[in-house]
Amino acid sequence: KEYVDKNFPWLQTVVKDGKLLGKGKIRPKGCKKEYEILVSYDINGIGRKERVFILNDSRIKFGTAPHLYPGNSLCLYYPKDLPQHIIPWISEWLVMYELWKKYGIWLANEIKH
Repeated sequence: KEYVDKNFPWLQTVVKDGKLLGKGKIRPKGCKKEYEILVSYDINGIGRKERVFILNDSRIKFGTAPHLYPGNSLCLYYPKDLPQHIIPWISEWLVMYELWKKYGIWLANEIKH
């Protein structure tokens, strides 16, 4: 929590039921839209500990947009390449999503799933 609060002040964090939750709004450079984000980190979770959700765009859902997991959490990285910090990757995902809407192709490196 302390690290997130210090380095990502746009996220308002709280620890609830053993989970670190961060909620905030972000408009990455070049994006037309401001997105409301929820980051959840569950140290006791099975599989991925972190989940990132877009709260204010109902079109971003599994099966209709690329690089999402069931439940609509963002696929930010290949699981075998676990990065130390995922929060900066949210901006990249959003930029790639907007470009995908415009051009119909995901322009970032990817592993199909």
